Amino acid sequence: MEKRTTLPLREGMRFVHGTHRHALMKTGTQGRTLPYDNVTPQWERNAIRQTEVSRLLTKPGATVIVVAPGRSAFPLALAEYIGHEGTIHLYEPRPYRQTLIAMDLLEKVPQTPVVWHQTLPAPAKNIDLAIEEPLSETTPLLWGSSRINRRLPALPIDALELPFLSAIFMFTPMIFRVAIQSARATLLRTKASLVCGPIEKIDDIRSLAEDLQALRYQCWVDYIEGKPDGAMLLVAVPDHLNVQAAGMKKVVVR
Repeated sequence: MEKRTTLPLREGMRFVHGTHRHALMKTGTQGRTLPYDNVTPQWERNAIRQTEVSRLLTKPGATVIVVAPGRSAFPLALAEYIGHEGTIHLYEPRPYRQTLIAMDLLEKVPQTPVVWHQTLPAPAKNIDLAIEEPLSETTPLLWGSSRINRRLPALPIDALELPFLSAIFMFTPMIFRVAIQSARATLLRTKASLVCGPIEKIDDIRSLAEDLQALRYQCWVDYIEGKPDGAMLLVAVPDHLNVQAAGMKKVVVR
């Protein structure tokens, strides 16, 4: 200790007192994010395309459902568009992501009502999800970065008993087929449009299209990466609508 007190400090060195803590969030052009969030180009492109499609499927004052957005960009754009007369029902079971999205919404579009559901839409009673550790590498494409699971009570979309609904927007990692099963009565009653992505396998597109065609929906696929073997966006609208989906391919299931 005596030697240390006599040694000169090297240039650039400094002493820091107190507890050392990592920041639990970053702030950028996309709003608040987790410090070690790994976002792929396909996920970012999916959020952009969902935003573009939302302008075609909804109007100011609409009631919409958003499932597992992961980050703030899409909820912010949607809240700004539907305005103070609209309502967003937002399912986000990951507490850190929900907190950051809520902070961005309150700061930038506080006039738009948001109803929060800290779970997921499913016909089952409970859902088991991996816990997300914010100080390790995370991604919005997965529920959590930990091997530890937690159990949440599910909340079917039908349980909301919404009299009006314009659209449902869902993001991976939600199992889209499970959410659709929880919304059958709502879709039949309200004829709300449905958007799901990113989806990597064409077999998953066909499976979802089969379920939705049984509810009298027509389905379209958008190649969000500009290539047939890349990630896709599924857009479903009621049969009675005359749709001209430029740049999209209609899904035909025989």
